[in-house]
Amino acid sequence: LSAILSPALGKIGDTFGLGCSQFIATALTAVSLLTLSSSQMSLNSHLIGMACYGIGRMTVFGMFFTNVGKRFGYTHYGSLAGLGLLVSAIFSLLQYPLIDIAARGSEYEVNL
Repeated sequence: LSAILSPALGKIGDTFGLGCSQFIATALTAVSLLTLSSSQMSLNSHLIGMACYGIGRMTVFGMFFTNVGKRFGYTHYGSLAGLGLLVSAIFSLLQYPLIDIAARGSEYEVNL
């Protein structure tokens, strides 16, 4: 589904700007997390959450690469895109110690 919708979301980014498409990506990801974390929704409705997550994440990455190219040009595009992904990967490693701390009963401190 993400691959089918990617040209339309790219067109939104071209027509209305990166801010609009990033808003859509963030909203889709938020809807997915709310849907998937709800224990009161049926498992069939979680398919909607999974689809929103896939579309939202695809749009985030697509607009990230577009933003790097538009903002900094394409002379050092590969280096800048790689650096951005490296920084993202390093910060995403923080989730594992935070999950461990929350699992040990310190959810409040993690959520600060």
